[in-house]
Amino acid sequence: MDKSTNAVAYAPGYYIRDILTTLNISYNDFAQKMDMNLDEVTQLILGECELTEGIAKKLEAFFHVEASRWLTLEKQYRMTKK
Repeated sequence: MDKSTNAVAYAPGYYIRDILTTLNISYNDFAQKMDMNLDEVTQLILGECELTEGIAKKLEAFFHVEASRWLTLEKQYRMTKK
């Protein structure tokens, strides 16, 4: 990625929040189904914690979006934060 460009990347949580809103799933329900606590889910959605491979695999099972895609979104987001 060329650092001279003003690249914009969103945290994976941005997309998670959008999907949950569309599907009318509460953060509490999502946390339970992901076997995470509400604080972890909130931090993930806000981009305050790094999306790990383990979380990516849980997201893959829940949303049917490949773990590698979630990890790519995470990597792109973190690169724009440097």
